[in-house]
Amino acid sequence: MQKIIIRPATVTDAPAISAVHCSTVARWYTLDASGVERPARYGDLTPTQRWLNGGPWMDAETCAHHLRRLIAGGGQALAAELNGRIVAEAELHTADEPPPFGRNLNLSVLYAHRNHQGQGLGSLLMQRALELADEQNCDTFTVACVEAPDFYAKHGVTLIAVAYECNRETGAVSLMVTKHCLRYSFNLCPKQIKGIRPDPMTLSNGNEKLRL
Repeated sequence: MQKIIIRPATVTDAPAISAVHCSTVARWYTLDASGVERPARYGDLTPTQRWLNGGPWMDAETCAHHLRRLIAGGGQALAAELNGRIVAEAELHTADEPPPFGRNLNLSVLYAHRNHQGQGLGSLLMQRALELADEQNCDTFTVACVEAPDFYAKHGVTLIAVAYECNRETGAVSLMVTKHCLRYSFNLCPKQIKGIRPDPMTLSNGNEKLRL
């Protein structure tokens, strides 16, 4: 008889969680000096090279660091155990957002081991995530990057849209809303210093400039 347990994940679960994510990688690669992808074996890759194949979960050490930061920052990780072995994982963040979201629980990660997909593990993690949203008095529940819209629709997600991180936006979008005032921090706030007319502030990323 199979026994499935959904529980909070800890940093010590990093090797098992890393194995879950690594199982979904069909081909490992590295970049040569020209930036061209070359096939590689997992054991020959450094932690940084593994990261490039799918993020911090691709290496047990970087996964542990990621989980440590996630939990220290108020995030939550959930593990699905099948007969004592972690075979699926979810990560969540709670935050007070501007309208229309209000207090929001965001599901940023949901992965099942390749050999255990289609066994209801994702549904159990989703059920627990929705329970946490109720327990934390959240107004809304969002999903960061919907790769399986039918799955989320089945669980009650009514408005499904692709997140900016999926790189599918073609027009101008709002990336961040913050209560922290940069003009105030730099003594450039017209409300505090009468008569000042500061230039628009920009955020530079290489050759790209974003107006704030």
